[in-house]
Amino acid sequence: MCPTARSPECRRTTPAPRSCCGTGPPLITAFWVALGFLTCLPVPRGLPHGGPTAGHSVVMYPLAGLVIGALCGIGAALFDGVGEGLRAAIVVTLWVALTGGLHLDGLADWADAWAGGHGDRAKSLALLEDPHAGAMAAVALVLLLLVKFSALAEALGSQAYAPLILAQCWGGRR
Repeated sequence: MCPTARSPECRRTTPAPRSCCGTGPPLITAFWVALGFLTCLPVPRGLPHGGPTAGHSVVMYPLAGLVIGALCGIGAALFDGVGEGLRAAIVVTLWVALTGGLHLDGLADWADAWAGGHGDRAKSLALLEDPHAGAMAAVALVLLLLVKFSALAEALGSQAYAPLILAQCWGGRR
């Protein structure tokens, strides 16, 4: 079913060519929108970013994740001669750079609001809007990146590149 079936534009009678559900933008447009949203990679100019196009681009998130994973895999392969720890650190850095840290800021905000709100909804919401990072934000980010680093070091040590690439398809925006 069309991800944006309620949209009037999505219910038009003449389907767009090569769309994901027969009523949306072409798949290549959806791919470029997904890649532009999930990464810092350059994409063609003039892409529509709102409405049905954004909804249809979700279908292409796994493919955009595959691009991120492939680039991280290439980065890991380029540094094949160095130790697993350094390679894992390079790949995590590349991963964060490619995605622009997408969702890391949300994790940091959530950690601050959860820890600092002490069960008070108004205080938690105020902390979510505060642009400053607190101690819990730093702790959450360090722990998440440490887990990513450790998992990558383990995978790279056993030459398991497939999980590195495929993990991005399931969670390419993380």
